[in-house]
Amino acid sequence: MPKNKSHKGLLKRVKITKSGKIKFKPPRSRHLKSNKTGLQVQSYRKSRHARSGDMGAFEKLLFRGLRSQEQHEADDAKAAGETTAATETKAAPKAKRAAKAKA
Repeated sequence: MPKNKSHKGLLKRVKITKSGKIKFKPPRSRHLKSNKTGLQVQSYRKSRHARSGDMGAFEKLLFRGLRSQEQHEADDAKAAGETTAATETKAAPKAKRAAKAKA
């Protein structure tokens, strides 16, 4: 069986961090900036992280497991002992149902 080769075009445009996140520079940030606002140009200077919706495609192109920015933030919140807004909203209906059942 042949070896899997990672997508070289994607590897030239992204950096994979140690924790498995993908960093990249935003598109349309290289030239032709005279017709863009100052805020747009400022936002182009920052690196971005790939979101969870794109991770499946990136994993297939690179033949390795990756983590999205959302997954990384959720793990940090769990490690710090904090609850995220998503878990609070899921727990709220269950608590309401339990209160109704008791009443």
